[in-house]
Amino acid sequence: KDPIKQNICEKFFCSYTGLSILPQGNKNSIRFTKEGTIASSKKDAYTKAVDFVYNDRYFTQKYTGANIGGAQDNQYKDVVDFLIYGSLYNKVGACVDGWYWEEHGKKQELKELFRDNQNVIICSAEDIKGGHI
Repeated sequence: KDPIKQNICEKFFCSYTGLSILPQGNKNSIRFTKEGTIASSKKDAYTKAVDFVYNDRYFTQKYTGANIGGAQDNQYKDVVDFLIYGSLYNKVGACVDGWYWEEHGKKQELKELFRDNQNVIICSAEDIKGGHI
């Protein structure tokens, strides 16, 4: 099985930052609707689930390696949707790491896209570990 699909990235993120990833796929998962509210059920949700909460802010967390293409671009779209709809009424963030985000420039694209949205933070695991957000 692909290591990315085995939650290895999430486990490393937790051990590195000292934070805990929220349980996914259950009725308590936090997701946003297209209207920006917290979905009352998975069928009402438009975004992927919140991965963790830090400083009263809802975060999605992604690690994407050195590949480019459809799967990576879908992750980018998931992050953008999460930030757009989540930020309508909440403080949200994207913690993005790996080649796709750094060297491929997608992290900077996100920063530019949301530069005027005070409810959005774009960061890395290093930013969180270092207390820079």
